[in-house]
Amino acid sequence: MLPSSLCIDLGSAYTKIGFRETPFSRSRLLSLEELSLDEQHVCVPSVAAWRERDDRWVFGMEAAGLVEGNGIRVYRNWKADLFPSGTDVTNPWDLLGEDPHEGLRDGPGSYARARNVASRYLNWLRHELVPRMIPGVDLGAVVLRVCIPEFAMFSPHAAEMDRMLESVGWHHPASFCCSEPMSNLTGALTQGHNAVLEPRPGQIVADVPKMFDRSHLLEMLETYQEGDEGDVSEYATLIVDVGAYTTDFGLISIDLAGYGFFPISEADSVPLGIHELDRRVVEVLPEPVAAVVNRFNGLEWERFHRVVYMEAREWSLPGGGVVNGSGGERARIAGVVGQFALDIAAGLDEFLRRHRPNRVQEVVLTGGGNNIPELVRRLRKALAPWNVSTFYLPKAGAPFDGARQVEIVPGVVRGASAVGGASVLFDLA
Repeated sequence: MLPSSLCIDLGSAYTKIGFRETPFSRSRLLSLEELSLDEQHVCVPSVAAWRERDDRWVFGMEAAGLVEGNGIRVYRNWKADLFPSGTDVTNPWDLLGEDPHEGLRDGPGSYARARNVASRYLNWLRHELVPRMIPGVDLGAVVLRVCIPEFAMFSPHAAEMDRMLESVGWHHPASFCCSEPMSNLTGALTQGHNAVLEPRPGQIVADVPKMFDRSHLLEMLETYQEGDEGDVSEYATLIVDVGAYTTDFGLISIDLAGYGFFPISEADSVPLGIHELDRRVVEVLPEPVAAVVNRFNGLEWERFHRVVYMEAREWSLPGGGVVNGSGGERARIAGVVGQFALDIAAGLDEFLRRHRPNRVQEVVLTGGGNNIPELVRRLRKALAPWNVSTFYLPKAGAPFDGARQVEIVPGVVRGASAVGGASVLFDLA
């Protein structure tokens, strides 16, 4: 029998944790009432802080509300240093520095400082937070996976992540790491459902059709078998997950004519996410306003994203003043958001050009970034030539070019990778 499985989606802004108890259990997101930043109580701020006065590290919600200064060092957005992108990625051991409390992204020691923060954060998850989420579960007998960017899957940094997780008490028989876009795709299409078959004693395989029967994918397979789809011979679902550090693209294509359910999967991660949008927006703000915004804690950034990016409203600053008010500033911010959306759409175009599906029937938009209306509009415009039949969205709106719209289950919008990474598909891969 397969062991229980846990998956940590180590997001740059928030960590989500998926858990599957048995091969037939539904993978679900773990929650705590104190995680008050989302309605499902599943988003753990990926924040660590060190307090000089008592030489104490704090994490998650406690750290998210702290501000840098007065003997407090706050560490956010360290995932970019832990998994650097580009072709010049070197052995992480060549990047070690000495002072764990120096700022991140300030020179050759930035990887070492990110590794120090990550190790402490993962140790806190292992020994404090997760035991409270699933009390009574023997974590020593649970197989762990961690979602990392696709571009880091075969880098030395993935191997170092394996060593780090093992050193703080997590368990996996091989590698801990799994691809973020493939985990996201699995979670979105199965919605956490698991099923296995035992065709012969001792042989366990995933019952893939049963796991995917909540998606439109199997409906298309059945329609094709009945001869109603003419010359359509391929079914493809595309997932675009816009996170804080990366945007992940995933594509699953299935040969309908064979009906053997032999999917061809492609995935890419690009280092372009909401943190980059934040940086661009701050650059166009007046200097005094930018100085205030740059000192936001994690809770203030969360509210800023909702009001300014998602709702396009004014943001009142502590002590007076506004962001995204009327006039030139609002136009500048709208221009930055629009260009960011165009850059994401260009990345999508490149992904589709490189992998060349014959057709894309369904598109699933996940991640916090896809709550931004302008981004969704640009993505749908970029996909217009593909004649997509169904869009799965964080919030369904007016029909677009005749495509059907389905509102995504709330837990899947931000938690698909954690749910998918706990799937039996990864145990049996």
